[in-house]
Order: sequence, then C-alpha cells, then structure tokens
Amino acid sequence: MTTTITGAGGVSQVQDGSIGTADFAANAITSAQMPSGSVIQVQSRSTGTVTASTSTSWVDTDIYVDITPQFSDSKIVIIMSSQYRTYGWATFRLSRRNSSNTILANIIGIGGEHSLGGGQTAEQRSTVTVTQIDSPATTSALKYRMAIKKYNQNNPFNLPESGFHANITVMEVAV
Repeated sequence: MTTTITGAGGVSQVQDGSIGTADFAANAITSAQMPSGSVIQVQSRSTGTVTASTSTSWVDTDIYVDITPQFSDSKIVIIMSSQYRTYGWATFRLSRRNSSNTILANIIGIGGEHSLGGGQTAEQRSTVTVTQIDSPATTSALKYRMAIKKYNQNNPFNLPESGFHANITVMEVAV
C-alpha cells in the first residue's frame, strides 16, 4: 500500500480494510514501543473435568493454560476461579511450568501453596479465586497449572467441584 503526500493534494486517504499484516515489518513493534500496561495477548481455558484426590502428595488438576510471552520483560497476570469441595484441610498451588511440564516456580502462597477447609470431617464447599502477577523473564512456552493435595486422606478434595467449571486466564502485559 502506498501513501502519497503532495503539496497540491495532501495525504491520500487510507481506505478501511486496506492495511494488512504484510504492511508491517516483522517485529516492527517492540515492547519498548508498547505503553506500560498494554495487554499484548490473552489466553483462557475452561474445564469441567473434576480432580478428586485424597492424596497427601501433589496431584495435577485439569486447570491449566498455555502462553508463549512475546517479550521477555512482560508481566503475566493470572486469574483463576473455581468451585471446590473438601472435607477437612486441603491445599492448592499454582505453578509456572515449561513445555515439558517441569515446575519452574510456584506462584501463590507461603512456600508456593495456599490452605483451605477446616476441621477433620467438616464439609466445605466454596469458591476459590486466585489473582497473581508473575515475571517469567522468558519468551519460551509456559504453562500455568493448579495442583492439589490433602492434609489427611479421609475424604477427597474436588477441584473443580462436580457440576461446575473452573476458568483460568492469563494476560501478557507490557511493562
């Protein structure tokens, strides 16, 4: 597409839909040119697959989302929400993983985990919502995934609760 500027005619008008991706050079926009706080990309996933576990070891859930950051200095905003059901104490963690599913960092809570529930046999049903900001410092493919475990093996911890969906969204944000 050619834009013509002349003293007699001014600037030729750009028509709607006439600028395509071929009009932009590869990597023409860098993170330095993005205003701070600009959302670069959003990835989201919803699942109704229940992970029901009585294990006192970490068990991966089906609550995960993949993202490949465009810029190494970007922040990743993670938002997860799910219904859960547990008897007694349970814990969950959100981790950042590589493309081989190896944990690179635990993102939430003291020691990378957060506890919920109460008592040895009391049933608890509620909603857990996680909002975190991560600084992965990479442009490699990443996975953000929830895992769960029980403090005792009496009854299962369900995440998400049967009949509900869990949602996880990640946003890459320019700094």
